[in-house]
Amino acid sequence: MLRCGAVIVLIALSAPCFAGGDIFLYPRVNRTSENIVFSDIAKIEADPGTTIRISGIVVDEGRVSDGYLDKNEVLDILRESGVGDVAIYGSGVRVFRETAGADAAMAAAPVVVKKGKAVRFQVVGRCMRVEVPGTAMHDGAVGDVIPVKLKGTVVSRGTIINDRVVELSL
Repeated sequence: MLRCGAVIVLIALSAPCFAGGDIFLYPRVNRTSENIVFSDIAKIEADPGTTIRISGIVVDEGRVSDGYLDKNEVLDILRESGVGDVAIYGSGVRVFRETAGADAAMAAAPVVVKKGKAVRFQVVGRCMRVEVPGTAMHDGAVGDVIPVKLKGTVVSRGTIINDRVVELSL
């Protein structure tokens, strides 16, 4: 009689999911200087050398002239700079100019999520994304942090990504 045994191998991930690291885009940034660098628009998690290299990449003025830097533009900038494989979390960055009326402009941002609207609540961590249905408990614009009612009486807070998605980054 022949018996087969199963061998289970566990591999612990102690490094970033991608060799180049992970980039977490901020939903909204205030532009305070002429040049925007990657450390202004994203949190970068990688080995120290890669973090310094990515942090110093200057974003071309033409790419942010429309006030928005989407994920594809971020990927293009990284490819042009010779950065290897990276994971990018977030769909884009809204870039505001720092002026005397910046607070008024931010307050006047269009409301994209209304109280009571069904949204997808995403919990994003390194190498994982969990999505559950929820209901917005406040109105908000892209980049605002609002409470979302999840299943039962559970309430969690997340950042509005677009009119259908609210995200909590771990």
